Amino acid sequence: MFGFSTLQKILHVAFSGMQAQKERLLVVAQNLANAGTRAPSPGMNPYQRKTVSFGTELDRKRGIEVVKVKKVGRDSTPFPVIYSPGDPGADEKGYVLETNVKSPVEMTDAMEAKRGYESSLKAYEKALSMQQDAISLLRGKA
Repeated sequence: MFGFSTLQKILHVAFSGMQAQKERLLVVAQNLANAGTRAPSPGMNPYQRKTVSFGTELDRKRGIEVVKVKKVGRDSTPFPVIYSPGDPGADEKGYVLETNVKSPVEMTDAMEAKRGYESSLKAYEKALSMQQDAISLLRGKA
């Protein structure tokens, strides 16, 4: 049988999942905003795709493990080299580095983050509903 405090813990875990997926979506948005960009000048790198890693962290106050963004890193995939002699970022041979962001990959990440967020939201809503039912039972209004 779930107790009131168990439902509170479920709410916190579900909320942490929503927060982590929100942060992931912000990184995806940054990546998409920089898709197709090139190095601004010769010898410089273009925008480097960001990645998100999740982990769990012990919430000692509540005695539960919550989901957190463990690290926002950089994708080490090499930058594509494009021949574009008129580009301000082109080297003396006419080649310029383009960002390693791939829009289809970002869109897939966005869909995964959205689904993860929605799953956490459903768990949150269910736990909240159960908590409200428990309160109603305690008040004798069920």
